[in-house]
Amino acid sequence: MKNILGHDDNSEILTLISRMREDKFIILNCDSDLIQFEITLTYKRSVPVPNTSHQKIKYLIGREYYNYTYRYIIKQIDGKESREIPLVDGHAIWSLLEGKLIEENIK
Repeated sequence: MKNILGHDDNSEILTLISRMREDKFIILNCDSDLIQFEITLTYKRSVPVPNTSHQKIKYLIGREYYNYTYRYIIKQIDGKESREIPLVDGHAIWSLLEGKLIEENIK
């Protein structure tokens, strides 16, 4: 299936992490090894008529303990099929999600 963002796999992950660092995501559902979340992308155009549009993309990330570390699997809902992502990228996404969960529980 097509990547909704129109990116290749690597740039999709970089875009995802960048938007998450900007806190442009919400957590929809979670359990111990699976988190569903949604990022929001904002597009601003000034030509020919000023216009702002938003795109929301849902993701599912899972992790499984494997060989003394974790494997991270990501799925773009209604888009790209599930795939394993590099440990560093998976850990970055998972950490941002956990941080948001902790922040929400403190409030």
